[in-house]
Amino acid sequence: VEECTDLADGPNRPHIKWYAPLEAKWSLSNFKATKLGIWLTSVMVTVMEKVRLAPKGTAKMHEHLCTGAATLVDSAKLGIFTPMLFVKATKPARRA
Repeated sequence: VEECTDLADGPNRPHIKWYAPLEAKWSLSNFKATKLGIWLTSVMVTVMEKVRLAPKGTAKMHEHLCTGAATLVDSAKLGIFTPMLFVKATKPARRA
C-alpha cells in the first residue's frame, strides 16, 4: 500500500460533511432526521401499510433504514467510516 487517504476530509474539502443530510438538526431540510421526524414518518408509513397503500414490510424497512442512517452518522463522527477511502497499492513484482 503506497497511499491511503480519506478523500471526504481534509483542507481542500467543502465545509459541509458528507453525512450532513443524515444528521438530526432542527431545520426544515434536516427535520426528517430528528426523533420527531422519524417518529412521524414511521407513523405515516405504518398507516399506509395498514390501508395497503404501501407493501407489507415497508414499516420494518423504514426502521432498518433509520437505524442505518443513525449508525452512519455516528461512525462518521468517530472517524471509523468514510465513503471515500482512497487506497493506492502496487502489485508485488513477480519472482522469476
